[in-house]
Amino acid sequence: MLAADLDQGLVQRSLAGDTDAFRQIVERYQSKVYNLALRMTGNPEDASDIAQESFIRVFRSLKTFKGDSSFSTWLHRIANNIVLDHLRQRRRRPLVVMSTDTVVSADEGEHPIEFGGPLSLQPEEQVLRAERMRGLEQAIQAISPEHRLVLLLRDVQAFSYEEIAAMLGINIGTVKSRLNRARLAVREHLLRAEHNDMFDVNKSRKEAKIGL
Repeated sequence: MLAADLDQGLVQRSLAGDTDAFRQIVERYQSKVYNLALRMTGNPEDASDIAQESFIRVFRSLKTFKGDSSFSTWLHRIANNIVLDHLRQRRRRPLVVMSTDTVVSADEGEHPIEFGGPLSLQPEEQVLRAERMRGLEQAIQAISPEHRLVLLLRDVQAFSYEEIAAMLGINIGTVKSRLNRARLAVREHLLRAEHNDMFDVNKSRKEAKIGL
C-alpha cells in the first residue's frame, strides 16, 4: 500500500473515532517531527514539547485536512509553524550535538549538506567527526530560522521543493533561494571557523618557540 493511501485510511479511521489509527499516525511521523524540532531549537525538551503540541494540533485539526496536498505535507506544515512560533517567542537555548557529519561544498550548482557517516570509526576518526559535527551544528544554528528550516527539510528530511513550498506557503523559487543562501551561509561559517582555528594553531606554535 502506498504511503499516501495508508495515511488517508488512517485519517478516515481517526475521524471515525478509532484511537489506534491516530496512534499509528503519531508513530509514523513522531521521529521526523521531533528530529526537525531538535535541529531547529537545539534543545531536547523544547523539541519534545513542540512534537507533542504538533500532534495535539494535528488531532484537533484533522477534520480540516482536505487532501489537496499529501498528509505528510499537511502535518509538517503544522509542525513547521509551531517550530517557527517557538523560535520567535523564546531566546535560543544551549545547543546539543546533532547527528550531522560533514559538508560538501563547491562554487556552483546543487551541493546539499550531507548528514550521517560510518558507524565504525577509529578513536582518532571519532574525535575528528565529533569536531566536525559540533562545527556544522554551530553553523546551522547561526543562520536564520527560516533558512535553517528549508535547509533541514531539504537536506535532512529529503522533501522535494514542491513539498517544502506547500508546507511553508511560499513559491518554489523562494525555496531554492533560501536553500542556496542557507548552504552558502553554512559553508562560509565553517570556512571562517577553520581559518580561526589555523590562526590559533600558528599563534600557539610561535608562542611555544618564543618560550623555548
